[in-house]
Amino acid sequence: MNSSQRWAALVATAAFLLVNLFPPWLAEFHESKPVLRWALLFAPPGFAGTQIDWTTFFFEWLVLFIATGFVVWSFRSLSPASGVAPTGRLAESGDHL
Repeated sequence: MNSSQRWAALVATAAFLLVNLFPPWLAEFHESKPVLRWALLFAPPGFAGTQIDWTTFFFEWLVLFIATGFVVWSFRSLSPASGVAPTGRLAESGDHL
């Protein structure tokens, strides 16, 4: 893992902590449609019948993990020092990378 990938992983970890600290809360009222709000985990919105919206919460996780995987993959090292050509085969002495 190179330094760019480490930074991407660190930023993703911080984002994951923020997503978990501020989950989506769903407040359902009797005669109106539900209201979705984000609030601190330890201080949910003060409505009766408020609960975490797990579908939105897990979707946030999924998007974060896919985005992190893509960013870490895109920062992979393709330098000649690694000995692997971008084609995936081992570089030979006559190859120019």
